[in-house]
Amino acid sequence: MKNLLYSLLLGTFGLSNVYAQVIIGGESNVSSHPNAILTIQNPGETASTSKGLILPSVERIQDLPLYDANEPDYFKDDESYEGMILYVKENDENRALYYNGSTWVDAFTNRYTMKTKISLDPSTPENDLPKTTCVLIACTETQVPLNLFQNDDVDELRIIDSASGDLKIRQEGLYRIQTSFTFRSSGLHVTPPQISIQTIKNAEIVGQAIANMNTLLVSASAPMTATATFIIYADKNDIIKFSTGGAIPILTVADVYTVQPNVNTYAIVERIL
Repeated sequence: MKNLLYSLLLGTFGLSNVYAQVIIGGESNVSSHPNAILTIQNPGETASTSKGLILPSVERIQDLPLYDANEPDYFKDDESYEGMILYVKENDENRALYYNGSTWVDAFTNRYTMKTKISLDPSTPENDLPKTTCVLIACTETQVPLNLFQNDDVDELRIIDSASGDLKIRQEGLYRIQTSFTFRSSGLHVTPPQISIQTIKNAEIVGQAIANMNTLLVSASAPMTATATFIIYADKNDIIKFSTGGAIPILTVADVYTVQPNVNTYAIVERIL
C-alpha cells in the first residue's frame, strides 16, 4: 500500500510537470523566461565557482552522424537529425556544429570563411606557359603553377608552401575549390572545344570537370575561359595541385590549349567544414 501511494504521488508529480519550466543551477528564487522550457544558470560568478554546459562530442569530423565519403558534401540528407548539436574535439577544429537537415554547420557563429586565392604569374614567358596538346585521340596533361601574383591574391589559410609553391593543407576538413582558367587555342574548331580541369591531391585526381567552351569556329587567338568547382576532403599535410587536360572535339585533328595569365585564371580554396 505504501509503495502504491508513493507511485501515485510520483506519477501525479510527473504529470503536473510535463509542461513546467525547468531551471538548473543558480538561486532557487530566480525565475525563467516565460517561453523557455529549460534554463541553465551559472551558480558562480568567479573563476573558481563558475560552471558551464559541456556538449556531447566526437573526436573527428568523420565521426559525426550521417558522414558518408561517397556524398558530394560528405554527409547524407536526413531531416530527422535537424537541430542535433555536437562538439568536434580534433586538433585545429574545436567547435560546435549543428545539423541543418543536409549538412553540419557552425552552431554559434556565422564566421568568415577564410580562403586562399592564387593565380598564374603574368610575367611567365610565352614558351613557358602551361599547355595541353591534343593530337588525334590523345591529349597531354600539364600542371598549372599558381601562387600570389594578382593584387587580390591572398593566403588566409596559410597553405602555400614557400619551398615548392604547392598548397599544403594545415587543417583536416572539407574544402571547396573553385578554378577558372583562360585558354588560347592554336587551331580552328567547328565543334566546341572541351578542357579538363583537374584538382590533384597527393598525385591523385580528386576533382575533375570537362568544361565545354560553348564556342564554335574558334580562331587561333580567341581566348576561352573554363570554370569548375569541387568539394574535397583533405588531411593535414596533403598536397594540392592543379592541372589541365583535354577532350578532343570530333572535328579537331590537332590543337594546343595554352593557359593565359590574366584575372580570369585563378584558383580559390576555402575551408567549409
